[in-house]
Amino acid sequence: NLLIVLDEPFAGVTNGFVPYIIERLNEMRTKHNILLVTNDHVETLKKMADNTVTVCAIDRSLVKINGEDGVDRELAILAMSIGDEYSHTTNNKDLEFFRSVEFSKHGGLLNVFAYVIFAFGLFLLMFWNSKPGTEALVLIAGGLVS
Repeated sequence: NLLIVLDEPFAGVTNGFVPYIIERLNEMRTKHNILLVTNDHVETLKKMADNTVTVCAIDRSLVKINGEDGVDRELAILAMSIGDEYSHTTNNKDLEFFRSVEFSKHGGLLNVFAYVIFAFGLFLLMFWNSKPGTEALVLIAGGLVS
């Protein structure tokens, strides 16, 4: 069974062409699962949808499922992804994943650390020939930068 994901299928389409797209989507629904992400023609899509998930554009923590308010966002994501059978306990695999992602050759933390050292070094070079007695100012400014 194929999952077809379409982002904004009605964007830039004239209203006269929308029924044609809906017809094609209904044909695909008979054989495949379809996930549509949209903010255009919402009412049209709700009529053809088996389930709807609405996320507030201003406060992403506000989620509705099939019109029901107050749904926990994490629970909604969990239910959509793998259903009720999910049970997570923290273990060494979580730490292994973090290590492999963040400390790999292209990992974020090592790059951030290297950049901070480089930028702070450049900052300190600006005060290399500063007047005696301004050490406290350099330390305060360094603290603000870091």
